[in-house]
Amino acid sequence: MIKFNTLNLLLILMSTFTFGQECDCEANFLWAKKTFEENDAGFRYTIEKNGQDTYNILNQKILEKAKGAKNTSRMSERDL
Repeated sequence: MIKFNTLNLLLILMSTFTFGQECDCEANFLWAKKTFEENDAGFRYTIEKNGQDTYNILNQKILEKAKGAKNTSRMSERDL
């Protein structure tokens, strides 16, 4: 359940910063991911609970979607 909350946070951050603009979804995702990893107090707990491999697989799937997205509507939660 926690990994889905992480995913939602990342998607909200990406859509907030790119609304109404052309999207570099890959760069936005990488920035949001890095910021979350460095600043979220519960990040280590999430990794310990769900595992680094699970987190890496989830991020790889999102990154692949972000690379193919041309606008923010392609990076919605329903696409994942």
